[in-house]
Parts: sequence; structure tokens; C-alpha cells
Amino acid sequence: MANERGNDVVEASIRVSVLKTETSSEGKVMRRFHDLTLVRQSSPLFILTWQIFHVLDESSPLYGMTCDDLMADDIRLTVALTGLDGTFAQTIHARHMYYAEDFLEGHRFVDVIENHPDRSITMDFRKFHRVERE
Repeated sequence: MANERGNDVVEASIRVSVLKTETSSEGKVMRRFHDLTLVRQSSPLFILTWQIFHVLDESSPLYGMTCDDLMADDIRLTVALTGLDGTFAQTIHARHMYYAEDFLEGHRFVDVIENHPDRSITMDFRKFHRVERE
């Protein structure tokens, strides 16, 4: 994600949940949210970009699933960001839902940040959704 605002977001926190179809012990089929454990779920100052990571280990509700499995199960991820606007000290909220067809195996995001010799940086938001094969 990236902060396109003209100011910083203070004490940003992120929550990612997966929506899965499950069958209860009584045999009832239902959709349930499971929070994903993130490598880092908060940032004291969000001014540029932030890539969110979840380890796909045995404790993950996504463990062992392929992109085909995600599609078959109609898996969805909800991402919710909250923080304080650094200028106006008001709480901000942003959220997005990702669907199974949004996932790609063996890809990574293209770097949107460019470092310059004078130590300044720029972000190219035109590249923001671009990916490349690993």
C-alpha cells in the first residue's frame, strides 16, 4: 500500500482477515473470518509505502492452498488500515477486499520508489499495481 496523501499517517495499524467457507461440527456450512498473523501490523509513521507480509506456515488458515484452491473456495481477504492524520489529528480509515482472482503465484511487486543521488526519493504511482515474475 502507499500513502498518496500530502501528509503523514501517524500510528498506522493494519488488520488482514481471510474469509473462508467452513463446515461446523454440526454440519452447517458458513463463512468465517480468520485474522492473519502479520510480520508487522503497525507503523509509527506511514509516509511512503508499506508491504504487508503473512507467513504461510502451519498456523496460517491459507497453509497449503494454491491459487486454484483459493478460487474453488472463493477465498477473500479484507485489509483495514487505521491511523491518525498527522496534520489534522483525525482518525483515518481505509479498507479493501481482495478476491481469489487477485492472487498470483510466483510474482512480486515492482519497486515504485526511486532513490536519487541528492538523497531525495520519488514514488511512481503508475507502477503501483505492476508485478513481475520472481
